[in-house]
Amino acid sequence: MFLVIDEKKEKKMKKNKYQLIDIMFMLCLSMMYVLPLFLTHGILHNSSQDTYFHLSRLVGLDNVWDSPVNFNNFAHHGTMINVFYPWLTFYPASFFFKITGNLVLSYNLYYFFITFLTMLIAYFSMNKLKRNRYIALLFSIIYTFAGYRAIDIFFRASLGEAVALTFLPLILVGCYEIYVGDYSKWYWLTIGMTLVVYTHLLSVAMVTGFIAITIILSFYFWNNKMSRLLSLLKATTVTFLLSAAFLIPFIQQSSAQELKVPQGRELIGMAPSDMLSHILNNNYRNYTIGFFIFIGLLVTFTFVKKLQVTDKFIFALGIFTLFCCTSLFPLKLLNSTPIKSLQFIWRLNGFTSLFLAYTISILIYYNLYNKKNMIKIISVTLIGITLHFSGIINLVANNDSLTRIEPENAISAAENYQHTDYANKESIKYPDVINNHKYFLNNEEIKPETSFTNSKYTIKVDNKNNEKSVFTTSLYHYDGQIATVNNTPVETSLSSIGTTELVIPPGKNTIVITYTYTNLAIFARYLSLISLMIFLIFLLYNSYKTKLGSHYTHITNDIF
Repeated sequence: MFLVIDEKKEKKMKKNKYQLIDIMFMLCLSMMYVLPLFLTHGILHNSSQDTYFHLSRLVGLDNVWDSPVNFNNFAHHGTMINVFYPWLTFYPASFFFKITGNLVLSYNLYYFFITFLTMLIAYFSMNKLKRNRYIALLFSIIYTFAGYRAIDIFFRASLGEAVALTFLPLILVGCYEIYVGDYSKWYWLTIGMTLVVYTHLLSVAMVTGFIAITIILSFYFWNNKMSRLLSLLKATTVTFLLSAAFLIPFIQQSSAQELKVPQGRELIGMAPSDMLSHILNNNYRNYTIGFFIFIGLLVTFTFVKKLQVTDKFIFALGIFTLFCCTSLFPLKLLNSTPIKSLQFIWRLNGFTSLFLAYTISILIYYNLYNKKNMIKIISVTLIGITLHFSGIINLVANNDSLTRIEPENAISAAENYQHTDYANKESIKYPDVINNHKYFLNNEEIKPETSFTNSKYTIKVDNKNNEKSVFTTSLYHYDGQIATVNNTPVETSLSSIGTTELVIPPGKNTIVITYTYTNLAIFARYLSLISLMIFLIFLLYNSYKTKLGSHYTHITNDIF
């Protein structure tokens, strides 16, 4: 019996050794992936993309635990971006910024961190599903080096969507377990969905849509239907509780006034000939799945029949989402539905990359010319790296609108970046007032003395009228706003131009405006914190119970 136990211990140590080797390999690959970011000595930026938006978000995270507003970002208007755009998974970038003091370096370090995390999550997710380190490593490489992910990072600067892609493999594991696997492991779906909620809301909507579609398509084939539905309900409920710290303040502030939010637009698919041309050109300026995934698709297509039923279903999802991105799909039928808020149908490429990378990695392992596993991994790695650098070279060489954000200019540019999303909708009609920070006393423009810190905006006004007057600022108004006049708290209100206004007495006045989290937002934060503690205890207990059961099983088998 003891000999058997020693053999199992030795086997486990060997497994841990190989996993450590895989992790170090993925760490090296992550460094190579982001190397172009560091070689530029700045940030390559396209004028129509979102680099400055995310840099401004990063600057504004230093006081996020205390205040929902930072006056140092988004041109100092008091934008409550952190309530409307998830920030928790972006916070490590703020940690890098505090350590280095270099905004560009922090931004690039964060992408390295996220790339490594993507590889790790993909690796362990696939290893959990297939119990095979080679398939897991193949999937990690193929998914992380997928062309669309690179497009999000190097061209679109769509940081939120790129980070959301990191957690999609966890959601895949969660759905797999609930639909056809061990439905008691519903918590994988909870973990993945919660991380996406704290990253990118549009990705939450897309994932929810996919979950709904896959449930409809697969429900007939489920066994233990009620138990699996109950597990899905558990996952949904716990996800909401863990995400309440973001969702509840978001709903509260969104309901308080009419805001300017990103609008939906007509969904237009790409002509198949254009899509093929863009894929073959391997240029990251075009919104496709990229040449890497496309090669894998061609190589493995003839082996699809050998896949298991569940794997065929996932492959079919990948082909379907790819088809949805073409002009052959009747997108006009969706343009009068809420799906229009997707804005660009090519956003589905992230899901296509996930589904196809999953099946490609399985088929390469089992069917690719009977090669040794390490040869397969090295070959896929070399192809991935070559195409990745080729795509970036093509992007830089064929992009006239490309500029460079220098480290010495980055902070100032980020702080003064003008952005009107999540402002009161009425304020958009008065860009001159907002952009030029104009102030009015009884509707007459004045030029008061102003100053600000990250959490406090101070305005000094000399009211020469002999009576109380209405003072209108260019600062945005939200629930949780606090104002004092000469250290006396006063009420503020929403002005007719969508900004903050208040009544001030005659004479010299010092006005201080701050923002705090509402009582409901604070309650939501504690609700999520307590839920997280209970959830972690549940996970630890579940892990202990599993190991204990496995231990007794081994002992019983050894005895009998």
